[in-house]
Amino acid sequence: AVMDSPKTAAEAIVLLIHRAHTYLRFAAAHTKRWRAVFDHRLPEKRELPEQYRNLQQRLFTFIEQPLRILSPNLSQERFALLARSLFSAMHGMALLGLEEKLGAISLKDLEEQMAVILTTLGTGFASQLPH
Repeated sequence: AVMDSPKTAAEAIVLLIHRAHTYLRFAAAHTKRWRAVFDHRLPEKRELPEQYRNLQQRLFTFIEQPLRILSPNLSQERFALLARSLFSAMHGMALLGLEEKLGAISLKDLEEQMAVILTTLGTGFASQLPH
């Protein structure tokens, strides 16, 4: 079982991979619901409701948590930016993969590629930790 409170860099990487795979599987199983969240456009000059922004922030905290283990010296602002960037990368892989924009890629291959990217990123951050 994946730990919800990682203590080591290796556990943090496993948790990031698990969360990315869970996101991809949800998108694959509930594509219309998943797409509705991202395809919806608010009328001009309307801001996102606070409840929606809070849910978005909650999503990013699932990513920030393991990142804190991998790179504990980042400021809160940099954690938030990195979590959003990492989410965007995994979302892009899911979106392009599920829509077959880059050719037919199996769910298994998408998961494998997510794991490669997250392991490489996590290992890079972990290598900067004091030993």
